[in-house]
Amino acid sequence: MGIQQPTNSVLDLIGNTPLLEVMNIDTGLCKLFLKLESQNPGGSIKDRPAKYMIEKAENNGSLKKGGLIIEATAGNTGIGLALIALLRGYKCLIVVPDKMAKEKIIHLEALGAEVVITRSDVEKGHPEYYADLAESIASKHEGSLYINQFGNHANLQAHYEWTGPEILDQLSNKVDAFLLVDMAHFSGLVAGGVHPNPIHFADVVTTTTHKTLRSGRGGMILTNHDELFKKINSAVFPGLQGGPLMHVIAGKAAGFGEALTDEFRTYAKNIVLNAQCLANTLINRGYDIVSGGTDNHIVLLSLKDKNITGSSAEIALENAGLTCNKNGIPFDPLPPTITSGIRFGTAAATTRGFRVEEFELVGNFIADVLDKFINNSSSEKQEQITYNKVKELCKKFPIY
Repeated sequence: MGIQQPTNSVLDLIGNTPLLEVMNIDTGLCKLFLKLESQNPGGSIKDRPAKYMIEKAENNGSLKKGGLIIEATAGNTGIGLALIALLRGYKCLIVVPDKMAKEKIIHLEALGAEVVITRSDVEKGHPEYYADLAESIASKHEGSLYINQFGNHANLQAHYEWTGPEILDQLSNKVDAFLLVDMAHFSGLVAGGVHPNPIHFADVVTTTTHKTLRSGRGGMILTNHDELFKKINSAVFPGLQGGPLMHVIAGKAAGFGEALTDEFRTYAKNIVLNAQCLANTLINRGYDIVSGGTDNHIVLLSLKDKNITGSSAEIALENAGLTCNKNGIPFDPLPPTITSGIRFGTAAATTRGFRVEEFELVGNFIADVLDKFINNSSSEKQEQITYNKVKELCKKFPIY
């Protein structure tokens, strides 16, 4: 990387961040590098997509001189947008949930942004949900631009066309690594159009064919790389696999056919809505959801401050008819056999017919059991009460 020349614009300082090789950790045959994105003027990698999305809007005419930029965010994207709006002469309005750190709100206001604070206890589809509110405000301001980062393709393209090539250039294009993405858990959400598709960016993508994809049990390896395809193909057959089971292949094909339907897309959408409802219900009951919520089918609940382990909570909830897994959380002080968290998924119950009304009940069932366990170190009576409630709820949604 060349020497950074003097500049008269803060915008020129976005990108071209240092790349640091890690030297004091055993990385085996590989070299490990850290991209120091905190060196961007806004303090995070989000300066890049913020700049890129604004420039795309300028180029396609959707953002006019002196216009209003509107976005919903609970993180650093808002800071990046506010910074660039200030430097480019735009007004900026950021809608944030009330759980957002006060320091970030102060930071946004210091950059000249108007901050609208809304509720964090509602899910997508509610008029006060931060993204829905931002879109609504934008519809009432003629000439404004709703950035919509989660649905804005330029958000991803910023890294595909900028961050990625920058890293390659810093490494003198001497990269012999391949990008592999495992989407086993969320492939059904990709197929249903509610989760970004990694196939356009990865050299190899692996997935199960069950889980959220809801087909027959098995797996897939996907690649558009000719040389890798030949090696993977020969390694699988005859290297690892014998004769295929044609009835299993037929079952998968039937499942893939379902994944092409409008009904499947509705199912995928409901998975996410149900997970968000479950997360918000638990938040309202005083529980901490890792990352503050969810954008997929998984809700990871931290019990670190509740004086209960993940393994204990898993058993108590299982006794109450509520299936979950003990799960580690970031910087978990407990070993993986015990953990400080539990993980819930919404795909199976969504397939059964549960909607947000039922998942609100489920969230309260979970909290009832955990509350009693935390307060009394035992929840046997509550477990039985909840088990009966779960049984009655499931009767309304028979499997057969």
